Formats: sequence, structure tokens, C-alpha cells
Amino acid sequence: MVVPFNGILNLLSYLRRKNFNLGIVTSLPSIYAIKEIKAANLGPFRCLVCYHDTSLHKPYPQPIIKALEKLDSNPNHTIYIGDQLADILAGKAANVKTGIVLWGVLSKNWDLLLKAKPMFVFYEVNDILNSLF
Repeated sequence: MVVPFNGILNLLSYLRRKNFNLGIVTSLPSIYAIKEIKAANLGPFRCLVCYHDTSLHKPYPQPIIKALEKLDSNPNHTIYIGDQLADILAGKAANVKTGIVLWGVLSKNWDLLLKAKPMFVFYEVNDILNSLF
């Protein structure tokens, strides 16, 4: 059973009310991604880019570039937030702002993630709101 981290549903609701252009880029095949999004009640999103949507995958920038195209978003006004090293590398290669979440990640991975120098580091969900506004 997929359960969102505490505060995520409120964060998404707030961002939608503020008309943020939200999308998901995942390494999951679409059939699993859609099931997980529905199970966690995370949707709707304006765009979903999954494993089979690009020939190159994170850490390459192609999945994020595809999402930017689908969302008609400017990379200069975009932040890509993830929880893996590949997320930071892909975001940087796509020339978007990068953010890393450190909740849910084993603490032994923190050093590696921080060495990649994401623009934002989020220790808890509220840190995202504080950084965006």
C-alpha cells in the first residue's frame, strides 16, 4: 500500500491552488506509476513522464526535458525535486533548479546526495514551501 509522507497532500493542494504547473518524472513504467499515484491520492498532475517515454533515462536530462515540453515550462522557472542522485544529475543537465528531499532516504545516502550540490535541500515537507515563497 502506498502512503504519501506526512504533509505531501497538503503541499500539493496548496501548490495547485496557487496554479503551480505540477508534473511527475519517474523511472517507473507508467502502469505502476499510475497505480501508485492513484493509491496515494496524489493526482491530478498536468504531466507524467515514465520510463518508456524516453530512450534515455535519469541521470540523463531527457525525461525532464520531455516534461518541460509537455508542461510548456521554462527551465529557468522550474524546480525538479527528487530523492535520488540521478534526480539531481538529470535536473542539472536539463538546466532546471534542483531540490533533494532527505525524508525517507537512508541517512547513509545523504553525503552522496549533498555532494551533488542540489540548489535546495529539503529536510521536511514544509521546507519546500519556505523555499518557494
